Amino acid sequence: SRAVLQTILFYFGLRVRATIGRLSDEDLEDFLVNHLFTGSFEITFSMLFLTFRTTTCIFENGLGDRECYAPSSCGTFISCFLLLWWAIKLFQRSIKSEWRKELTISIKDIASMEKISLRRGIEGFFTITTCICGIFLFSMMSVNEANLTTINVFGSIGIVSGIGVLISEIYSSLKAQKRKREESEDVDETEEKEEMPVKECSWIFIGFSFALTTTYSLMNVCHAITLEERFLWMSSAIFPVVGTSLVMAVFMKPQRTDVAYKRFFYIHFVSFCIVGPVSATIGYIRMDEHFKSFFAAIRVPAWLLACWFAWKLRLSVAKLPPQELSDFLCQTILVKGTAAMGPMLFFSFETISCFISQGSINSDQCRNTTNAALFLSANVGILFTLSLVRSTVPRSVQRKIDWEFAAIATLKVKWWQQLELGFLTVTGLTSLFLLSCLGVEGDEHLVVFSVGIIGCTGISLMLLTTSVIIVKQLQTQSEEELQALTDEEELEKLEKDRVTIAELEKGMFVGAVV
Repeated sequence: SRAVLQTILFYFGLRVRATIGRLSDEDLEDFLVNHLFTGSFEITFSMLFLTFRTTTCIFENGLGDRECYAPSSCGTFISCFLLLWWAIKLFQRSIKSEWRKELTISIKDIASMEKISLRRGIEGFFTITTCICGIFLFSMMSVNEANLTTINVFGSIGIVSGIGVLISEIYSSLKAQKRKREESEDVDETEEKEEMPVKECSWIFIGFSFALTTTYSLMNVCHAITLEERFLWMSSAIFPVVGTSLVMAVFMKPQRTDVAYKRFFYIHFVSFCIVGPVSATIGYIRMDEHFKSFFAAIRVPAWLLACWFAWKLRLSVAKLPPQELSDFLCQTILVKGTAAMGPMLFFSFETISCFISQGSINSDQCRNTTNAALFLSANVGILFTLSLVRSTVPRSVQRKIDWEFAAIATLKVKWWQQLELGFLTVTGLTSLFLLSCLGVEGDEHLVVFSVGIIGCTGISLMLLTTSVIIVKQLQTQSEEELQALTDEEELEKLEKDRVTIAELEKGMFVGAVV
């Protein structure tokens, strides 16, 4: 099977090589220098890092020790993933620059999912699968006695998915390029089609978020009924990712105000914010852990206030200009939200790898890793929320609150920016400490929990400061516009906006405190 696979890749490789030979001088230079040459160094150093992580196990246990088979296998599979990803990027750069934009899927196409064919959808699913397998295997590199079968299964799934993406990308693009050459054989210039702004994201993303929240709630219900702690730990592991997906889902259709959509949102909210915490509270009470049941119970009012805050922000997003709304949905919600989920998955897998290393999901030796992973995920989630809050206002307001590196270098920043910088520094230092605590086994240390609380408090205070400053800037801008207007209809409209800003101020304050 390996020989057949290599023969197929060799055949397509020759066809891609012929395509590269037809590139213009400028595109060929970009391909050879910026992607082939530079990319080879990046991939080489990444694989060397993985190799050196394996050699540390060999130094500790000796050459040929079976405990090092797991880290070695993980490093090999991840190296294969990196090579496949590099090959895909190289192929995408082998396309002529004037065709690349038309043949490449944009983030707007992904957001709306209107121009995504079934093949492209399967290709995207395989890409996500490969990424998840890579994150899982990287977290398993610190486990010496891991199950090799589990590692081989995840590694094989990731390689098959990656190869499927590569072959699909090569086949479809070669076919499309051949068609383009036939169509534009005598045409030197191509007209660029203007992309329409995205008004809402596809139901596919909202459905995925709903599936995650339902799974999370079912795990808590199963724990409340059976009192088996594996359900509790599994729900805790996916909690940050599920919470982030719910926040993203709230803003994916900001202009929908019909009754049917509101009912769906309420069901989505109840599934995660009420059923999950209430079930966890019942489970803790049945286990006579009243301290934990208290913290599980206060999640309900906290999530109620947080979702009320998010709904207020959603109304503000709906009033953004079309292009700014499109950028908010594509860049802030999809790109930054997905980027935030990557570290969260890694932190969750680090907790799972600790349990595998201890051979029990009920081991108390993983408390430090669990606490560190929880607080790091919380910091990432709050940073995403901070980015989301800053993007819910017009760009004229964003420019007034954005940082300038020149001003930071000379410390000529406003007083509230100094506060934000201080809070961010505290969170950054505590996060570095928590990163070093991942994988630390032994009795639970109060220092880890205390440092995590300090970091979360710092980033929360930064969110609170930013929210208050945004509202003040909105008030100042509305007052300036009010003084410049004389038309009665426009004055009436602006007065309604001022009422909305006042409501937003309360919502931002309450939400940031939560």
